[in-house]
Formats: sequence, structure tokens, C-alpha cells
Amino acid sequence: MSLCLCVSVSLCLCVFVVQFQRIGAGHLRANLALKTFFVLRAGDSGLIRLQTQFERKMNTISGKIIDRTWKRINESTPEDVQRMTAKLFENQPFAGAYLMAVEETLLPESERGNLLFIALILWEIMSSGREPLRKITQDDIETAEAANVKFLEDLEAGSEMDHMEALQRLMTTYNQGPLLAAVVDGLMADDEEDPDSAPDSIGIALLHLKTILDCWDKC
Repeated sequence: MSLCLCVSVSLCLCVFVVQFQRIGAGHLRANLALKTFFVLRAGDSGLIRLQTQFERKMNTISGKIIDRTWKRINESTPEDVQRMTAKLFENQPFAGAYLMAVEETLLPESERGNLLFIALILWEIMSSGREPLRKITQDDIETAEAANVKFLEDLEAGSEMDHMEALQRLMTTYNQGPLLAAVVDGLMADDEEDPDSAPDSIGIALLHLKTILDCWDKC
């Protein structure tokens, strides 16, 4: 990255670090939601579909595009991944700084890197075959994050039945359902057989990846 870009990202990062200190305590709610979402998805993948009655700014991305792009980036060389990541930071500095702050402040050192890698895949998928996504702002991210945190707080306040119904509703109405499902699968790849064994940090990773996904979906 250029010096100017590094300075820009560093400034964004300082803003977001304070923000994450405020919401870090919510990681258990996020992890519970992730595990329930994973179980629901595994049980009925047909729940994830386009709901055409909702007006959206971006078309739902197909599973075929998701699988093809995910496979391409997974098989890329480290040099290619580094080049694509630099391009991500150049085009989406606030998104990059936001996710760097998550990794630096909320994730154990041994788990850092995967969050940005999945975000890179999301960006490549959502940029494919269309005009470049507009640069999302700090305000965009804070608004999306607040909505996601409120969703988790509402889950905590409700019953177990309310919890399941809310997550099923999310799965059936979310505009980028197939992409969100792919993120869940990616995060849970090492814990498919026993979702309850997944570390708490995976839930917080989903919370922040969905925040960025929500922003890009509106671009």
C-alpha cells in the first residue's frame, strides 16, 4: 500500500478501535447466533432464497458465482492474495480499517487473518461483473453495525423459540442469503461436525463480516 493509503487506513483504524471496545462484550450473543444459524442452514438450505417483494439495490448473487470466486481466491498464490488485499484497502479503506480493528482488538492472535481473507472474497464476489462498489463510509458501517447489535440484543431478550424464528426469518429474507450462508460455512469449516465446539471469536467475526456485507449490498 502507498504511504497515503497507509496513513488513511491508520486514521480509520484508530476511530474503530474505540468503537470495538464498546461492543466486545456482545461476542457470546454473536457466537450463539452463528451456531444456531449454521444448524438451521445445514438442516434446510432451501430456506435461503430471494424474496422478490423486497426492493434491493443489488441483485442476489448466485451460488454458482459465489462458489467459483471462493474457489479461485482460495487457490490463489500468496502474492496474488496480497495484491488483491492491497486493492481492497485502496478501494474500501474504511471497510479495511474496520476489519483490521476487529482482528487487532477482538480476535486472538492465532485466529487473525481469516477475517480479512473472507472479506476479500466477499469484495471480489460483489465486485464481479459490475461497476466498482462505492467507498463505504464510517457512518455506513456504524449504522449497519448498530442494526446488527440490536438484532443480537433482541435475540437475547426473547425466548428460545423467538431466537429460532428470528434467525429463520433472517435466512429467508436477507437479500444476500447465499453469500451470508457461504460466510457461515467458511467460519465454521473446522467445526462442522460439532458446532458447539466453535470458539466464541467466530461469532464476533460473523457479526462484523455481516456488517460489511450489509453496507456493500446497498452500494
